[in-house]
Amino acid sequence: LDKVLGVLPSQPLQNYAYKNLGGLNFKKTMDEWGLKEKSFSNGSAYADLDNDGDLDLIVNNINEKAFIYRNNSEKIADGNYLRIALSDSGNSTVFGTKVTLYAEGEQQFLEHTNVRGIYSTSEPILHFGVGDRSVVDSIIVQWPNNTVTSLRNIGTGQRLELNMAQGIQPNTTNDLTVSSLYNDITHKAGIDFEHQENVFDDYKYQVLLPHKMSQFGPAMAKGDLNNDGLEDVFLGGATGFAASLYMADKSGGFVKKAGDIWDKDAAYEDVAALFVDVNGDGFQDIYVVSGGNEFKVNDPHYIDRLYINDGAGRFSKGAILGMDRSSGSSVVAADYDMDGDMDLVVMGRHVPHHYPLPATSMFLRNENGQLVNRTKEVAPGFKELGMVTDAVWSDHDNDGDLDLIVVGEWMPITIFNNENGELKKQNISDLQATTGWWYSVGQGDFDQDGDMDFVVGNIGLNYKYKTSPEKPFDIYFNDFDNNGNYDIVLGYYNGEKHYPLRGFSCSSEQIPGLKDKIQKYDIFASLEIDEVYGKENLDRSLHYKADTFASSYVENLGNGNFKVRELPNLAQLSSINDMVIKDFDADGHQDVLVVGNLFVSEIETPRNDAGTGVLLMGDGNGNFTPKEQRESGIFANRDAKGVLSITVGQNEWILVANNNDKLQVFQKVP
Repeated sequence: LDKVLGVLPSQPLQNYAYKNLGGLNFKKTMDEWGLKEKSFSNGSAYADLDNDGDLDLIVNNINEKAFIYRNNSEKIADGNYLRIALSDSGNSTVFGTKVTLYAEGEQQFLEHTNVRGIYSTSEPILHFGVGDRSVVDSIIVQWPNNTVTSLRNIGTGQRLELNMAQGIQPNTTNDLTVSSLYNDITHKAGIDFEHQENVFDDYKYQVLLPHKMSQFGPAMAKGDLNNDGLEDVFLGGATGFAASLYMADKSGGFVKKAGDIWDKDAAYEDVAALFVDVNGDGFQDIYVVSGGNEFKVNDPHYIDRLYINDGAGRFSKGAILGMDRSSGSSVVAADYDMDGDMDLVVMGRHVPHHYPLPATSMFLRNENGQLVNRTKEVAPGFKELGMVTDAVWSDHDNDGDLDLIVVGEWMPITIFNNENGELKKQNISDLQATTGWWYSVGQGDFDQDGDMDFVVGNIGLNYKYKTSPEKPFDIYFNDFDNNGNYDIVLGYYNGEKHYPLRGFSCSSEQIPGLKDKIQKYDIFASLEIDEVYGKENLDRSLHYKADTFASSYVENLGNGNFKVRELPNLAQLSSINDMVIKDFDADGHQDVLVVGNLFVSEIETPRNDAGTGVLLMGDGNGNFTPKEQRESGIFANRDAKGVLSITVGQNEWILVANNNDKLQVFQKVP
């Protein structure tokens, strides 16, 4: 055994420490704090060992003495503390007690538990750092027996002793009551829709896909289909599941409308939908985008569908002339040519089984009630435009005609300018370094200067993948082993070195020749990307580089100039797949509700699931402040793909469409 262990690599490592800078920003500070030793550490705990009001650190090590680090924070002039020891006269457990400290508009929260992993137990005292404050405004203690202790104007620099026997029963007027803008009414809303995803293995066709391409539904759209003044809702199905249409009634409820037409088209994957009056008869029709990854390139199941509404609750299939068989993502409508009817742009999401090849988007002109593919004439730049996810019509230059802002995966924020009826791709310097994994775009005059600004949803800054213009996350696409199948190679930087993202096992599954070429895992781990795949091969590949993964606010400065800046960190916790832009609190400023998540990451990457829906309150100057979830009342922590605001009677509802899950419904509090 000793002989075997002797040949195994053994490398002690420095432990990590991060200083909280506020706003969900952290800084690596091991050296600054004096934690420089390298070791095989397997546990740590903290306690005020010398009773000086700060937390000392104990680190346990394998086959070595434990480290004890004395904390010298008491020597910092603007540092102060408040320590709270919890107990119960009846010796009941006080673990799980929640303590919130309020001071000068800020708050801290701690839940009482002393366990820190399976090997570590810290002191059973709650420790708050309070800066230079000599007094905190209040402390709210929520005990495990559902009683509450409230304290006000508490001096700092002391240890408080609190007993659960002192708690009182809360009431509706105490400090725990927080009014929210919305309430969750999913269980009683009357729209009992649950999206069901079909089983499909995307990785059978492309082993190294960064995420599945077959789970971007459900489609969701709203509109008044029968002109009764009420908003109806369409919800699409995955392959093998029929779509659902819910008609609003006068009582404030919804009735699911049966229809053979939905059942007949259940084989299609519905990824986006739009209510739009195509034939000009005064009744809104339904356009449904077909997408997914289940079928081969050019399969008829990628043909979009147009359902013509006769106004009496009956639908028939309408023709779309020259329609491409493309796996799409979304659709937007506008009277682009100002002839009194609605024209459509349909975004191409991807080329099935050929990620990341650029897909072609389509311009459908409405010619006397007939949709005709006029992409070549009106928007030739749509050919192989990219992996487009969303777009918005906007007169960004205030010249009186509609332009198109387009975003997508491995794409920069792109603007097509309307030049005498032709959509021409613009080269805008302010937007050149914006290539990202964009999923959504919305517009509003957020700085109230008379032109449209934009909010653009990206993958976020909380994902495993990181990028910057200097050290980009990138992708190569080529037939590296000349077997007739194109391969995916993802790259990332560690320091100044450029490595393959995926490991030896799955990389050699895609290209078996790597096993003979490299043979050992440790050798593969040491090689940079060009050493594995060859510089010449990489140079011949389709190559994309990401500049940013931050969801962003794009300020329109006028004259073709833009300023891009990151949204607040609470909006960076996950991907932003959709948004609602409106004045939520009636203060005269545009706000943004964003939802997202990406549950279908490849197996080596944790899924993007930290999003719970964030309401960003605008101040009229282009700045946004996130509203706490308990204040917004919206908690959308599922694989959210769409969000809508609809009016139901005298109430406003927010609908959140989740992949492979229930539709969520939130109602505005009067």
